[in-house]
Amino acid sequence: MAQRCLTFPLRHFSLSQLLLFAKDASALDSQQSINFMTRQMCARFARIYASTCSVFVNKPNDTVALKSAIDGTCSRLLVFPKTTKQNAWDLLSKELEHIDTEIDRFVNLLKSMSGPAPNSTPSLSTSTSTEHRTLSPFSTDVVNKYLDEVNVHLIELRLQTRHLKSLLSEDTVRDKVIDEDCNIHALVTDTVSHARQFCIEKNSLAPEVEVRGDEKTTAICPPHFIHFILMEVLKNSMRAMIEKHHTNVDISPPLQLTLSADQDDVGIRVSDTGGGVPRGLQHHMFDYFYTTSMPFEPTYTYSRAFGAPFTGLGVGLPRSRLYARYLGGDLSVCSVPGYGADVYITFRRRGDNIKSLL
Repeated sequence: MAQRCLTFPLRHFSLSQLLLFAKDASALDSQQSINFMTRQMCARFARIYASTCSVFVNKPNDTVALKSAIDGTCSRLLVFPKTTKQNAWDLLSKELEHIDTEIDRFVNLLKSMSGPAPNSTPSLSTSTSTEHRTLSPFSTDVVNKYLDEVNVHLIELRLQTRHLKSLLSEDTVRDKVIDEDCNIHALVTDTVSHARQFCIEKNSLAPEVEVRGDEKTTAICPPHFIHFILMEVLKNSMRAMIEKHHTNVDISPPLQLTLSADQDDVGIRVSDTGGGVPRGLQHHMFDYFYTTSMPFEPTYTYSRAFGAPFTGLGVGLPRSRLYARYLGGDLSVCSVPGYGADVYITFRRRGDNIKSLL
């Protein structure tokens, strides 16, 4: 079944195209639209399976469960019953969650094959941290390419399915998966507040953050994408500042966040005084599972991330860059040795992220 689904063409939708489609009630209601979406899901699931097999070529037993799950899902989707529109999108969401679980298992397997390099002694200081290289049967390039490809498929599927499902929800108070008029300044300010609360819960203190920019800047975007990107960047910047300034971080120069925009693009710059990123480590910044954080036990206090560690998983920055690129922009870092780092986030303002990442 997975082999058959590999022949189905992929279709990339920009945010503006998804919004136009959603405004057409007859399109949402149509069995043809539901059938189209089921084939898109099958095509992407099949490609995820093909990529997984190419990476785990020497572990056929580990791919059996994924093949079984994808074959079962695709078989169900291709004979999708004619049903009410709400039930249809609910069923699609459940199938997506099912495959999500299987893919998470593979990502965890990939991570479990990595461990700290011999004689590597992590330091609490960002400026003197030893590289946390990993011993893995896979090269860094293979891991990065595989996880980027899987994540792109999942980004597309999750966004499309959840957006269309939310439009059919009977709940009058619902979060917008794609906001046509998102106030970026308000979103940034809210995310900064969450990041500082999280930092205080995990570290007992947090640097001050100064937000600059037009308070009326709006854009078409999925707010949860921007929130995720900023949270990851802010967590890294806050950790670096705490490690450099220690208990004086609350009286050190504030972490600065600048928001700007023109007709086509939105830009966000996050500037910290955390000492910068050593040149020898910069080429690892966007590697999956790479981290300079010292392992520690998570605490169980902050309600938005119960028991989650503040940093150290090694997936935040590569996923954040992927989200930014999906939105037609990018994420880059410029480090000033011994002083700090600037992170630049850009994304398209009008939802015209036409280019596919695959």
